[in-house]
Order: sequence, then structure tokens, then C-alpha cells
Amino acid sequence: MATATKDMWVASLIEPWKGDSNSIPVIEFFESIDEAAEMGRLSSKDKVRLARLKLRGAARMFYASQSELRADDVTYADFRAAFVNRFKDKHTDQYNYTTECFPREERKSRSIFRSSPKIVSTDDP
Repeated sequence: MATATKDMWVASLIEPWKGDSNSIPVIEFFESIDEAAEMGRLSSKDKVRLARLKLRGAARMFYASQSELRADDVTYADFRAAFVNRFKDKHTDQYNYTTECFPREERKSRSIFRSSPKIVSTDDP
């Protein structure tokens, strides 16, 4: 009988995640876990364990405060959903488009023209 082996080296492919503004978005974090798990033939339970190992900072504090996430029988789908709901991006699609398409200085100069009041001279006869 052939047995499937798990390749736990894939854990080294996942960067620790803090859940703060300097971290990658929560969706990217879980996508990287999904990709690594597929390569390493990891189960859903292994994905939960891997995610737990990679949590730092605010993400670790959130995890520690949620007893249902620390339960042995938590599913990966529930675990992921809890983090996505807590750490999802608060910006609009327009904000994301603008920050991806225009450098910071260009955004700054464009906003000056949009918000500048019209100057009307009263000195002209």
C-alpha cells in the first residue's frame, strides 16, 4: 500500500504575517498557505497548523483572543474566514486602482488641481 507523504519543507515558503499595514493583505497570506499546502500535500488541519505558526503581532493577538480559532476541531475554512473578516482591506476599489496605477507624487499633484478653489480677482476694473 502506497502512503502519501507530507512535505513540511513548504512551511519555509510562507512568511510570518502580522496583519498590520506593512504586511501583505490577508487574502495573499492565505493564498500562499493554500499554494504551499498543495505543493506539500497538506491536509486542511495541517493548513490551520501552518497558519497558526506564521501569525505574529496583531494577527497573533487576534488569534489568542478567539477561543473558537484555538479549538482542535476548527476547520480551515472557518479559520480563514475569521481572519479575512477581521483583517480585510478597508479601502475601496478606486483607492486600490489609484495607488497601483499612479505613483505617490503624481497622485499628490493631481489632487492639488481637484481641490484648489477658483481664484477670482476683484482688483480688475
